[in-house]
Amino acid sequence: MAKRKRSKRPAEAVRRPPPRELDQVRELLEQQDYASAREQLLDLADRPNPHPMVLQALASVAQALEDWRSYLLALESWHRQQPNDADVTLALGDAYMRNLRPVLALRTFESFQQRWPDHPQVPEVEQVLMQLRPSVDEMLAEAGLSGEEGLQLAALHEEIQSLMDQGRTSEARATAQKFLKRWPDFVPVLNNLTLVLTVEGAYDQAIATARRALEIDPENVHARGNLIRVLMMTGQVEKARSEADRLALVEDVRDDQWLKLAEAFSFVGYDERVLDVYERAEAARALGMPGGAYICHLAAVAAMNRGDEQRARQLWERALKLDPGMHSARENLADLSRPVGQRHAPWPFELRNWVSERVMENLLSGFTAAVIAGDEDRLARAVRRMLRQSPELKAVVPILLERGDSAGRTLAVQIAAYSEDPTLLEALHQFALSQRGTDTLRQQAITAVQDAGLLKPGQTFDMWIDGEWTTVQAQGFELHEEPLEVAHAPEVEAWLAEARAALQARQPERAETLFKQALEVEPGSPGIRTYLAQALTLQRRFDEAEALLEAVMADSPDYMFATLGLAQVRIEQGRYSDARAMLLPLLSRTRYHVDEYVALGSLMIHLSLVERKKEDARRWAATLERVMPDHPMVQKLAELARR
Repeated sequence: MAKRKRSKRPAEAVRRPPPRELDQVRELLEQQDYASAREQLLDLADRPNPHPMVLQALASVAQALEDWRSYLLALESWHRQQPNDADVTLALGDAYMRNLRPVLALRTFESFQQRWPDHPQVPEVEQVLMQLRPSVDEMLAEAGLSGEEGLQLAALHEEIQSLMDQGRTSEARATAQKFLKRWPDFVPVLNNLTLVLTVEGAYDQAIATARRALEIDPENVHARGNLIRVLMMTGQVEKARSEADRLALVEDVRDDQWLKLAEAFSFVGYDERVLDVYERAEAARALGMPGGAYICHLAAVAAMNRGDEQRARQLWERALKLDPGMHSARENLADLSRPVGQRHAPWPFELRNWVSERVMENLLSGFTAAVIAGDEDRLARAVRRMLRQSPELKAVVPILLERGDSAGRTLAVQIAAYSEDPTLLEALHQFALSQRGTDTLRQQAITAVQDAGLLKPGQTFDMWIDGEWTTVQAQGFELHEEPLEVAHAPEVEAWLAEARAALQARQPERAETLFKQALEVEPGSPGIRTYLAQALTLQRRFDEAEALLEAVMADSPDYMFATLGLAQVRIEQGRYSDARAMLLPLLSRTRYHVDEYVALGSLMIHLSLVERKKEDARRWAATLERVMPDHPMVQKLAELARR
């Protein structure tokens, strides 16, 4: 139907002021940022009893974006509030049409025709009904339904689908169960009930319902696809693959089945079959149907998994042309614009597609609080408690590590790291050595693996870092943050702060004066003497710096910064082999202060670069990032090593 103008203000708006957030939405619309406006409106529409002006705005924005699911969500909610508004009723019929709900569209348009016979758009509605009635009759006949009862059952079926789309699972389940009491063998509703039970975490019931549907119709694509998903979510991978192999034998595919095929093969990781479904759906000209955009998205993920980034980009761009509001395609495509070491893509499904509502609630209640508190013992207890309460998580974590989105993969790393479960730790080990996820996340994973004792100190292995394979050595030492010197007097600390700032500003003469001033108060401080030597080195007064550092090493043989300072002198003198000979013994230590290890790593990177040993510099940068990714100097050193 043609787009309608809905300029009049909803009646309730006069009585109830709209939320203030609508002003922000108007600003976004003035900037033509429709996607952000839609996200804000969806949040507002999700509140109890949303304001009619919110629903009106959401319907308009969703219509402009051709986001027909959000369009229907807005119109159904708006119509529940204002059932006597002719324009809202007419728009609801249009929303049902655009979301392939022909029976609900038929009933809505017939109601409109009967209630408002003098409305100026009645002739247009009559034309739509003339086309709609034969299509509905044909659909009912194919389903074995007829008459008024058949029409009621078909309408109930579509209502269940709408409730599921809106996340109203308990209402969808109740409606489906009510339906099945009257028509127990109606496979489409059995399929809907399977999905609802899966989302709710009633996995045994979901599997039983899917198998019941297959007993009635052994070739039903939706029933088998639903079964594959719930089998994967419960760790029954081989059974899921067996069902997927049977699904691959389907030759005659209806338009509404292409997406289910692509989803099922994506759940089991059959990338080649996903791409085959895409090709066949394109040949059948089915990509223009609802669900075609998601088929393109899943095909893009499959192409990316097979190393074809160019094709993946093209497929995600096509998905967004078909459905500009498609979040998964947009997020994956945006992820590809990031540096290779910061990418999560590709992922086929969001976290909520892999775990039930019940598990999500457990995660939010028990896990999030422990993470925010930063209490590792509490976090470990929370993880083990969740694994006891939701044993299916153990099956899902390896899948999330391999194919999860950013939230799912990050969560999986945390669960595996604190699980003390050998199977999950091994999955974490494999993830750390893969090309999946971001560099930072894989570095966190390898640290957890080493902490669990799966790697021997000094053991070398290859990690994918910044888009290249880099050899890394397992950490065989302990880091601490205990004070290296006694506290300085307040006036000395002030001079030192000013002197260090002068060093950073490349003002070594000013720094020298301040360090000497501090030494008059604390003449025996190894730290101040080492800093003074650094100021002398920057002035290329190498003999003085060397004498001072050797004196510190004699007085304080365990003060590592003196040795590092002397190695820096050797590097400045071009005596690289002498510098390396001084640094190598330090690598055998089993305990370092955090600042000692960063300083050691910094010198090793600089020495490797001047010796043109770029791979050694990259290896050291990778180790620093893995051991202490949050240290302020580490990222700068990593960037230096990878230039």
